[in-house]
Amino acid sequence: KGNTDRKLKIDLNVTVLTTGFWPTYKAMDLALPQDMVDGVEMFKRFYEHENKHRRLTWFYSLGMCHLKANFDARAMELILG
Repeated sequence: KGNTDRKLKIDLNVTVLTTGFWPTYKAMDLALPQDMVDGVEMFKRFYEHENKHRRLTWFYSLGMCHLKANFDARAMELILG
């Protein structure tokens, strides 16, 4: 099962859909920050343990990122998609 109970430094939410729900997209490589890589790898281990005959393909271009930061002057939130 792997170490799926380890605490991540980020919140990671994953939605898994079958390829029948999506048009075809070209997968692209993306240099993710290490905290996101850790989350992706943890989810991958969980998913592969629970779904022996299914394969994950990550389409990062379909994702969304919420970034919250606290500065001295004020808090800011960026939503990237």
